[in-house]
Amino acid sequence: MLACLDLVDLTLSIPTLLYITVVPNSDVFLPCCVFMSYVALWTAVVSGYVLVIIAVDRLYLKLCLLRQTGLDSGLVKKLFAGIILFSSVLNIPCAWVFGRDTVFFYQYNVKVGYCFLDSHGKQGPTLIAYASVLCLVFLSIWGSLVVLYYKIILTLRELSAKHKQLKSHAVEPGGSEANKKTEAMRKSSLVFIAVTVAFFSCYTPYFLTIVLSTSSPQLEGTMGPPLKAVYDLAKVSPLLNRIVNPLIFTFTSDQFRKAVVDVIACKGGCSQFFKRKGSP
Repeated sequence: MLACLDLVDLTLSIPTLLYITVVPNSDVFLPCCVFMSYVALWTAVVSGYVLVIIAVDRLYLKLCLLRQTGLDSGLVKKLFAGIILFSSVLNIPCAWVFGRDTVFFYQYNVKVGYCFLDSHGKQGPTLIAYASVLCLVFLSIWGSLVVLYYKIILTLRELSAKHKQLKSHAVEPGGSEANKKTEAMRKSSLVFIAVTVAFFSCYTPYFLTIVLSTSSPQLEGTMGPPLKAVYDLAKVSPLLNRIVNPLIFTFTSDQFRKAVVDVIACKGGCSQFFKRKGSP
């Protein structure tokens, strides 16, 4: 699911971003800006709740509660569909909040227009209400993941201690296979913890720019070029998350690397790309 979201976001956002950057005075600048902002926040909400589902399904239930199976696949599909619908409705205010923002740089007597919060919408009731709801949504995601991963990390420490004890004794029949399963689950937990950290690291700068621009509309005009460059990079930081996730999986998962190579080489036919092969 995360891979699909990364692909959707990059496929829709990158061409739109390049177009409004190359043709800033286009007649479709406003709809392109709204569309790109909508996609960024839509994928943010969906990705956040998908991380919660993964934490509950593959890590908490199987690792902490020692269940053989996680959430029912039918339930997972329903939850995913519900999250998509919820995020689609939640981010409708993007149409009124985002647009062309114009910043006047007093130091250089230069006026610059770009895609971000609409200058006329800053500090408006729509933006305040929308930002408040988004804040609650991400606090719920953050709180859920903190609690789940706290329990998971405690369990991993207990398993690590047991492994040390087992190494000092003769391996019992069936113990080796159990250890391999536990080690695989430990590695999977660490990978998804890394993905979660990357998610919040990439989206936090973006939300900070929204908060700062809303609370102080003239802030950007007082910035020097270096600080303004960093500030502008923070506005596109969500796209960085779509690049970081594949890198994390590439360096931590042999199966993922093999699947990527197979897709590039079209091994067994390119249709194999659309077939699910076990757990990611």
